[in-house]
Amino acid sequence: MVQNFTTGDGRNEYVYYLKAVDSDKTLLVFHEWWGLNTHIKELAHQFANDLPGVNILAIDLYHGQVTDKDEHAAILKRSISLETANETIGAAISTFANGHLLASIGYCMGGTWALEAALLTGTQMKACVIYYGMPEMNVEILKSLQAPVLGIFGEFDPWISSAIVNRFAEAMNTAGKDLQYFIFPAQHAFFNPSNATHDPDSARKAYALTLEFLKKKLFLEN
Repeated sequence: MVQNFTTGDGRNEYVYYLKAVDSDKTLLVFHEWWGLNTHIKELAHQFANDLPGVNILAIDLYHGQVTDKDEHAAILKRSISLETANETIGAAISTFANGHLLASIGYCMGGTWALEAALLTGTQMKACVIYYGMPEMNVEILKSLQAPVLGIFGEFDPWISSAIVNRFAEAMNTAGKDLQYFIFPAQHAFFNPSNATHDPDSARKAYALTLEFLKKKLFLEN
């Protein structure tokens, strides 16, 4: 449910938090450029159902704002600074997941922030999942990454192209980091059922891979 917290620099921020019973494992969920909307909240509940024993923490990077307009989404996305977002992410973790084993997942813009959260948290992060987000390409930065990464991409994505995916794979390999990635015959944002480019078959297969990866890395397998 929606809860607020205070960052170290004094801002009042928000998360959508689903607490498991007596759990020290938390999945961080990062929203698309639309904000922490109904789709992301529903997805949080889906993860809570499919990952029993894991807290779900969807972090709001837009200070409570949501939109369904491209122009407004672009403005909100540009308003995020690395310093402010990292402060928000760090404070959310300290407030709701202090000392927990972490995993992160994000969609579109949120995929970028899922990887940034993994870079921020070091060995505390056990898994990172990127759905068609712009990844970090700097090998020197990637060398500090401690978590294995699962990448989910669309073959016909005009934004995160196959060339970008290949560059990311090369950078991760050069940095000596663990990357698995899958390219589906789909467009950008194919996972979101409210999007015109939604591909149910690719979304279903990607979700199955995601659950398998998260369960293994968070030690949930029986």
